[in-house]
Amino acid sequence: MYLQSIQLENYRRFKFAQTEFPDGVVGIIGNNGAGKSTLMEAIAWALYGNEAARTGKEEIKRLTAKPQEVSRVILDFELQGENYQVVRELRGNSMQADASVLINGKVMARGVTPVNDFIEKTLDMDYRAFITSFYAPQKELNVLSDLPPYKRKEVLARMLGIERIDTALKSLRTDAREIELKAEVGETHLKDINELNSKKEQWQSEVKNFQQRTSEEEKNLLTEEKSLKQIENELKRKKEESETFNKYQGELSVKGALLTEFKSQMTRATKEIETLEGLTSELEKLEMEVKDYPRTKEEFLVYEGLKLKSEQRKNVQLQIDSLVKTINLDIKRLEVLEPELAGLEGKNKVIEGLKQTSLEIEERLEKTRSEFIVIQSAYKVAQDEQTKVQSQLENIEKLGPDSVCDRCLRPFGADYPKIREHLNSELQKIKKKVDSFLLQRNEIEKRGKDFKQEKSSLQEKLECLQKEFEKLLKDKGEQETLKKGLQDKENNLLFLQENLKNLGESSYDPDYHLRLKSNLDRLEKLKERHAALNQEKGKLPQLKQNLAQLEQNLGTITDEIKTLKGKLELISFSENELKSLEKGVEERRSKVHQLELNLKDLYYQRELLSLELEKTKKEIKENQKLREELKSLGEEKLYLEKLDEVLVSFKTALISRIRPALSAYAKELFIELTDGRYEDLELNDEYEIFIYDQGEKFSIDRFSGGEKDLANLCLRLAISLLISESSGVEFSFIILDEIFGSQDDSRKENILKGLAKLKNRFRQIFLITHIDDIKDSVENLITVLENEDGTSQLILQ
Repeated sequence: MYLQSIQLENYRRFKFAQTEFPDGVVGIIGNNGAGKSTLMEAIAWALYGNEAARTGKEEIKRLTAKPQEVSRVILDFELQGENYQVVRELRGNSMQADASVLINGKVMARGVTPVNDFIEKTLDMDYRAFITSFYAPQKELNVLSDLPPYKRKEVLARMLGIERIDTALKSLRTDAREIELKAEVGETHLKDINELNSKKEQWQSEVKNFQQRTSEEEKNLLTEEKSLKQIENELKRKKEESETFNKYQGELSVKGALLTEFKSQMTRATKEIETLEGLTSELEKLEMEVKDYPRTKEEFLVYEGLKLKSEQRKNVQLQIDSLVKTINLDIKRLEVLEPELAGLEGKNKVIEGLKQTSLEIEERLEKTRSEFIVIQSAYKVAQDEQTKVQSQLENIEKLGPDSVCDRCLRPFGADYPKIREHLNSELQKIKKKVDSFLLQRNEIEKRGKDFKQEKSSLQEKLECLQKEFEKLLKDKGEQETLKKGLQDKENNLLFLQENLKNLGESSYDPDYHLRLKSNLDRLEKLKERHAALNQEKGKLPQLKQNLAQLEQNLGTITDEIKTLKGKLELISFSENELKSLEKGVEERRSKVHQLELNLKDLYYQRELLSLELEKTKKEIKENQKLREELKSLGEEKLYLEKLDEVLVSFKTALISRIRPALSAYAKELFIELTDGRYEDLELNDEYEIFIYDQGEKFSIDRFSGGEKDLANLCLRLAISLLISESSGVEFSFIILDEIFGSQDDSRKENILKGLAKLKNRFRQIFLITHIDDIKDSVENLITVLENEDGTSQLILQ
């Protein structure tokens, strides 16, 4: 795998930057904080997402970027002859993450999780293994040789992934302890099996005893139920006799009542016939009275029409009077509104002019806000930069020229004055920039306040005019409504006057109308009485016929009563005997009910005993299951103990194999970088470096700084090669971050010459440094340059 190019958009300090990655030794230079390490971080972030970022995702997006702008990194690389492109983005205010992978222009994965899984599977390593393989951070080259032995082993184990075995062992031992605790808890729940079996036999005996008692009670209940059935049959027969007797008694009572009713009806019919026969004289008198009813009714209806016409004239006159009054009021209101509405159009033009002026002021104010945000952001960035450089200068002055750099752990030495002078120069430039930004910000702020004051004054005047204009508009609407309504009212007035004329004059006499109504009411009552008497007189033939039928029914009922009395005499029924039988049945039923209750109680007690028996059986079964589980837990514990021994042995064997492999890689590289000056390089059990010079073995501390640096570099490169080889993916690049520290020029040159010899192993070697004087010693140079607005750009040379 080797890198081809990268493009950054709104990524940390980079607004937009892109560069290609050439082959050979490539220097990446720039001031501290310019974004050199950010460039390398972007490579890892494109591949592995937020796990590779040194901060949360909310700090990845450029500080002054707009909410709708996208934070994006596009990385192109080649792997096994295929061209890969990884695109990773953060969108919107919510920083929604998205990603995609293309191979030779074809989309292979889309979405954050699918892309992460695809990259890990393709490279066969997670982020941690990847970063350890291709990236050597600041201070790492010398730290392995400077650390105590136990700490050096921990660091190497972490870099090579051996600590995963320790994590597995820890997890395994935790599981073993949980199994042991589970077994201890299980032991406390075990019960004596003999005691449980004895308890089971006891419950079985009691259940059998209750079954025998239940059987005896069931037999007694059956005998009593049979006896009850017999006496109930006898009671049923007696009740049937009672029902027949009561039936005849009821029929006799009904027939007697009918006989009495028929006699009463005959009496009433006779009296009614006599009354109707005496109505003839009254009917003749009424016929003379009701002859005037049709004429009176006709005259009354004529007066009803005259009354209606009189009321209509009165209502129309009232409407005319009200309408005339309303029309006069509307005319007066129109005369008032006319002069008030004369200035409506002129006021509208003034308001429109003020609105346009307000919009122009708002545009100038918005432009001023934008300028303030930009200058405030630049001012803040410059302040942060000033604080950072000031802090660096104070730390260097405090430490003095004989101290070591806190970044690379190298002495300042002869570079101290140059570094101090460079920082003082940078600080003065930044101070001028801060003062310039502050002056611009204050000017913009004053201009914005003036615009706000002018806008506020104009807004007050506009609101006052707007209220006056709205009142005039309301009056205008009222004028139009009045004019339209006035026309309708005048038309309605003409209509009502024409209607009143058409109704004409009325000759209605209310008193005579009232006398007519009183006479008509009297005649209607006489007419109703006459009709009723005629109707009653028509009933006389039917009444005589009904009387004859009643006389016939009376004879029939008398014969039926005589027959019923004969039937009652034939039935031998005794009420006392029936009551005695009912009492006997109740007593027998009570006894049966008591037996049923006793039997239910026996059933219940037997059920309780059965439940206890089942509960004991369940306890025996659970106890046996618990014993089997405890046995299984014991076997699992033995298995975990055996697995613990295997993992410990595997770790020991793995470490014993890794050290020779690292020694072999480091030796080969060291001999190559020193042109065969030394015969061998090896690591002891503590991973300390020893060099063979003219057949003798020496500790690395014996040699000069240059050889020591090369030896440490070879060990770090050997680690990368070993991890890359185990992944099965060939990595043709490595990134070395600030590896020079405060070394003198000869040692820097020695390291650079050594790296130049590794082209056959690494197609691309990236050197990140803030030291400018290496630019003549590398084949290609990527400069990270800070812009005045606080952003950074990339320049490939």
